[in-house]
Amino acid sequence: MENDIKRIEKFKINDRLIGAPKEKVFSFADVVLIVLIVVMLAFSVVQRVWISPVNIDGNSMNKTIDDGDWLVMNKLAKPDYGDVVVIEISGKINYIKRVIGLPGDTIYINDDVVYRKKKGETDFTPLDEPYAYYSSAKKSEKYAAVVIPEGKIFVLGDNRYESKDSRSPDIGTRNVSAVIGVVPDWAIKRKSSITSYYNTVMKIDNFILGLFGAKADNGRNK
Repeated sequence: MENDIKRIEKFKINDRLIGAPKEKVFSFADVVLIVLIVVMLAFSVVQRVWISPVNIDGNSMNKTIDDGDWLVMNKLAKPDYGDVVVIEISGKINYIKRVIGLPGDTIYINDDVVYRKKKGETDFTPLDEPYAYYSSAKKSEKYAAVVIPEGKIFVLGDNRYESKDSRSPDIGTRNVSAVIGVVPDWAIKRKSSITSYYNTVMKIDNFILGLFGAKADNGRNK
């Protein structure tokens, strides 16, 4: 009798285990949500430390880059001659300009021609600047020779008569450490596609944020 009771109890226990509903660890919706969170976090990290979007505010880089264009910058690249860079001026004010001189170089301008003597060289070389744009008749601009201090760079806007840059006393040469990122050539060549993409993203962001009474910050750069 005792053995029969044990068999019955064992059967009941097994029956409860077999008939018990299985708990789901993750549903399909959970998996999708986790994947989206991981992708968003990865994208956020990439933007913060490597590739980040840039929105242009102003005409200082015409005709290379126009007002309202979107580009991307490489935050890990070091600025070099001819690079288009985003540089912090003060607080949230960033400028987008072109690197003309590096530390130790000497720069001067005569009749709108930029001359550069690199560090360690003895002669000045007139720069070939197919990107330079003059919005009106040439003004025969002159700029006295300046030696770029260590740790500084000399930058100009491509739209030479409409740009506030290193020629301005309140801007002058800027710290290399103030360069936020370098805009690669491929991004400039594909600025139309990049602009279309980010304009669409901004519309979506503004629609979603609008539901909560907020608006996306495009962080425009002059």
